[in-house]
Amino acid sequence: FIIASGQVMDQCIITRIGYQIIEKTGLFDLASCNWRYKDEANKTLANFKKHFQKANKDLALTATSSSAGYHTTNQST
Repeated sequence: FIIASGQVMDQCIITRIGYQIIEKTGLFDLASCNWRYKDEANKTLANFKKHFQKANKDLALTATSSSAGYHTTNQST
């Protein structure tokens, strides 16, 4: 709605919304916990991107099929 109205969204709001979306995936529990404990001054959009890009890279290196959310795939009876 904000984009359609032509208003500019504050980077703090973008960061908060991005965090909420990522947290709900359940894939980045440790990274989400670490983000919550950062000082508010360090919770910038640039730091958010770096933080979760590192977490995503780590997930790609260490994820198993079940931890990546594929544990119910191919379950047929």
